Amino acid sequence: MASISARSVVRSVPFAFSFSQSCLVVLIAWLTVSTVSVRGQEHRKSISYRERLLSQSALVEMGSGHSQPLCGIYAGCRALDLVGFSCDPADFVTAHYISDRMGSTPDDLLRMIDKVGAEATPLMFVSKLELELLGAPVIANVRSRPSATVHDHWVCVFPEGSGLTVFDGPYAGKSVAPADFLPVWNGYALFVGQSNWNAVFWVWVIRIFAVLLLMSPTMLLLYFSGQTRSPVGFGRQTGALIVTTLAVALLGQFLFGDLTNYQRGIRLSVLPWFPHLRQTVSMEDFVTFANDDSYLLLDTRFTNDFAYGSVPGAVNIPFYLPVTELERCFDGIPKDVSIVLFCQSSTCGFSETLGEKLEFIGFENVMIADVGINELREANVRF
Repeated sequence: MASISARSVVRSVPFAFSFSQSCLVVLIAWLTVSTVSVRGQEHRKSISYRERLLSQSALVEMGSGHSQPLCGIYAGCRALDLVGFSCDPADFVTAHYISDRMGSTPDDLLRMIDKVGAEATPLMFVSKLELELLGAPVIANVRSRPSATVHDHWVCVFPEGSGLTVFDGPYAGKSVAPADFLPVWNGYALFVGQSNWNAVFWVWVIRIFAVLLLMSPTMLLLYFSGQTRSPVGFGRQTGALIVTTLAVALLGQFLFGDLTNYQRGIRLSVLPWFPHLRQTVSMEDFVTFANDDSYLLLDTRFTNDFAYGSVPGAVNIPFYLPVTELERCFDGIPKDVSIVLFCQSSTCGFSETLGEKLEFIGFENVMIADVGINELREANVRF
């Protein structure tokens, strides 16, 4: 083995030290460039999300306000249009067809349909099966927002294929899964058709057929089980009864429910009694988020109010937009994007209403600002 002199070791130390320094510098530079690159990508993504939201919301008819008092008139005219009658909502904006300050009553809508010359059949406890088999437009009584505890809104529903097309107010129809509609509906419906058309007969035919179909597994069980007192026979009967119960449940869900999206339906059904706890944003955090392009700032006020001025960079998404239109606006935007909602003041409820709808369509990071335009102006906040 060759010997190594002390001088060669001493000479190699500066080289090793300088090499280590060089590697450390290269590593730090690489990490810095990577961090800047990632931040730049996130910045570009957030900007593209905002631009995408702006472009898509521009295609949505925002309207001038909430259509709640006129929702029945809009739903009625849409149903009449679908069965071949010409209808202008402006012709029915009178107390004769909107007798309550919250909107039209069922009697108001029946008078409206009769005025045009069509036929309307009111029915309770209507199911998805009856909607699909009758294939007629329906004026349905639903909750105005996902967490409402009362059914205070009218929409027009038309079955198409395996889904439902919902017309809410003056907006275009939106195809939705039955699981998104059935939980907010109370089962009351006005079937609209041509004159002398009566849905009652066909509804009861469907109901009798469905009852017989649901009873068929039980009748087969009683026919094949036989009468026996032996433990083996009793066990077989018990097992057959369990299987029959499961079969009836699955068959009923297939006929009257939505097996594909049942989890969404359950979540929507219990939403009024289990509201979400949303994160609130203070004035200091709001100013910080407003200057951070990774956050989407949404002004939930009316379009006319937004036109008079808002926070720079904010996008106007009015609180009254239905869920179907919100899905159009936010198409392609990731569900984990951070969204901050604000309105006119800290006591304004518009942000809560819109936040509720955004959470319903799947957005995970929805925050409500504790301040509004009034508080920002009083504090003379500059962005």
